[in-house]
Amino acid sequence: MLWSSKFLIFFFVLAGFCDVPNCYSKSILQDNNHQTDTVLADYYYARADSLNKISLYSEANIYFKKSSRLYQKSLTTTNTNIFRKYLDCTIKINQNLRVQGKFDNAIDLLNQFLEQDIGSFDNSWETYGKVYREIAKNLCFKGEFVAALRGYEKALTAFNIKLHGEKNVLVAMIYNGVGEANDDNGDLNLALAYYKRSLKILIELYGPDDARLGSVYTNLGLAYRKKGDYDRALDYLTQDLNIMLRTSPNDYFNLAVSYNNIGLVLANLKEHEKSIGYYIQSIDNIIKVFGKDSYALHALYNNLGNLYKRTDKYDEAFDMFKEAIRISSLVFGENHPRVAVGYINLGATYLENNEHGKAETSLLKGLEIDLEYYGKYHPEIAIAYTHIATLRILQNKNQEALASIQKGLHSMIYEFDNPNIYCNPPINTVYGSRQIVLNLLVEKADILCRE
Repeated sequence: MLWSSKFLIFFFVLAGFCDVPNCYSKSILQDNNHQTDTVLADYYYARADSLNKISLYSEANIYFKKSSRLYQKSLTTTNTNIFRKYLDCTIKINQNLRVQGKFDNAIDLLNQFLEQDIGSFDNSWETYGKVYREIAKNLCFKGEFVAALRGYEKALTAFNIKLHGEKNVLVAMIYNGVGEANDDNGDLNLALAYYKRSLKILIELYGPDDARLGSVYTNLGLAYRKKGDYDRALDYLTQDLNIMLRTSPNDYFNLAVSYNNIGLVLANLKEHEKSIGYYIQSIDNIIKVFGKDSYALHALYNNLGNLYKRTDKYDEAFDMFKEAIRISSLVFGENHPRVAVGYINLGATYLENNEHGKAETSLLKGLEIDLEYYGKYHPEIAIAYTHIATLRILQNKNQEALASIQKGLHSMIYEFDNPNIYCNPPINTVYGSRQIVLNLLVEKADILCRE
């Protein structure tokens, strides 16, 4: 009796085989036509997808690559469905590389895909839009925010909103990405505007509880946290977590991200014990999936270190920040702004613990990296100058403190470059967080009052 290919695939998936059994290859693979290739490709894809759902990304990519090669082999310009599956495999492989911190590998994969004759397939505008969006997202993860914005611009140009309309999930995801790039580049107000445009489109398409809204809820929550609106931030982040728990309970990586984000806001709300619990759960999930050198851990260690600092647990904080510096240096290189975050956090903690020499070394190292990477304007630069000003005050170097404050103001405000410490910028010209500027002005006022 001959079994259908569909039945065989169903049986093998249930049996949990890691590859195609011999009986399958003998009974079916002798016929080397496109239909056989696509049946086998579908099997590999299903296997990869099941591994993806339990966060086994490297293992999943083995099968996505096998599936991709077979779909590519079966491509014809008249079979749009096969091309869509081939594109989907490519994007999934890229996303899994990104989760593992292999950003350059992901970008190379996508650029190789673009070298093919995509224009001969239907809806090539959509394909180009998707691929350019993924390249831009990888650049954003690398910290190359200006290049990422150019990539998103390419994606929008390829999509052609005037022709195809704005109410499309791809447009919503591109807007979300543009928001992320502007957010990371320090323009919070522009980021929020794009996040809200993305959310509006997705709610109109799918309603407020669809899994596709999760990343937008996350970005809105984190943006409102930066603005100090912690209650609204917690609402958005809780929506994201609830969607994750309902739709992807075994996606340990993204659950770890959600737990971390809520931990951030709880820390701001002074609910420290709850916050520590969320952070530790997040770190444990990441280590379980990726090991102790995962790029995702650098942010978690920075967050937990800051919380230990707030609760005066300085030794634990030092350990967390040093581990964050180690991992971010390993993944991004020693002169990356994510490394600078660790140095500035470490320096601020040494400062609180009255270790002024170590504080100065760490703060100046972080500032040097940020200035080299960002140039003149960025909120991270202002934060570094704020801590350096505090250090100079404790060293009884008030004039140097005032000079640091003025440089911090310069880094937050375009077209304000006045070194005169008695000159202040108009607040409506601030392009990043106004709270940082307010902190600098308060510190300046305290020094001048004492003189």
